Amino acid sequence: MFKSSICCRLEPVIIKLERQRAPVIVVCHEAVLRASYAYFADSPLKEIPHTEVIPPMLVHFLKVAILIRLC
Repeated sequence: MFKSSICCRLEPVIIKLERQRAPVIVVCHEAVLRASYAYFADSPLKEIPHTEVIPPMLVHFLKVAILIRLC
């Protein structure tokens, strides 16, 4: 229930966050923070409910672009 409910509702928000070029501040509930953190940390879905978040928590996600040059 947790995984499907939160993740389905959060998917459009995560897609918008990934497209942002400017810094974004997100204020959210612990469950949303767990799901977001697990997504960006590339954690398995089954670990989302067990992801440790300690309120108040500040998480800095750094978007890194990787340039691959093919010769």
